[in-house]
Amino acid sequence: MLQKQHLTSMVLTLLVSRTLPHKDSILKLLLLDCNSWLTKDQGLHELPDIHFHLRGAGGETKKVALSAWAYVMETFEHEVETVYKNVGGYKIPYKRRTGIKTKVCTLNIAPMAYETEANGPIFILGTPLFYEFEVGYDLGAKPPGISFRSLASLPCGSCRNDTAFFSDSVTSTSKLVRSPRQVHTPLRVPQMDLTQPL
Repeated sequence: MLQKQHLTSMVLTLLVSRTLPHKDSILKLLLLDCNSWLTKDQGLHELPDIHFHLRGAGGETKKVALSAWAYVMETFEHEVETVYKNVGGYKIPYKRRTGIKTKVCTLNIAPMAYETEANGPIFILGTPLFYEFEVGYDLGAKPPGISFRSLASLPCGSCRNDTAFFSDSVTSTSKLVRSPRQVHTPLRVPQMDLTQPL
């Protein structure tokens, strides 16, 4: 829940302090304050793409990029305030909701420490990858294969223009101004037993 405090000023305070926070902390604070900087005309264009360099079993490499539209989501959080209650002569602070909801953004990716015996540390790339790519699996190959095809290069919907309910004149989704996906339910987190082998 949000504290009733402007997060951008918190970031500036952190930057001028003697001990600089990690970049990921600054990013998370800026995303929490997206209500103040995220506009409909710019969308998420000022955030960089995240690039993954993947290598297959045969040594071939492929670079895949996730745009901010894939890795940032928007939700609404209750603002909270600190109030004090007198209990036995002591003022005890507690948090209560103000009744105001504020738009916040958060990352759609998160770290997960998963070590495997055969392959060492691994990444589990979930929904952000599927927002940007058509992912194909070849389980019959030895070893199994995986392919990525950018959704920006694929036509939307029907292959027949006379039956389409949209214009196919825009072929690249990267040029569109996009707002983050909105999530209106509590965020789900993975429930995986990381002690088990993959």
